[in-house]
Amino acid sequence: NNDKGASKTSAKSNESIDIEIQEKQVRERRKEQKKRTKAQEGRR
Repeated sequence: NNDKGASKTSAKSNESIDIEIQEKQVRERRKEQKKRTKAQEGRR
């Protein structure tokens, strides 16, 4: 891998990839929270 020319573009793509990963994690957490809240409501 040659970082010399690609360093600028790779930095931008890495940021966008990080954002995508964060969004996926947020979605997964929301799904888990919904499951938990439904389970708690079912116990009542």
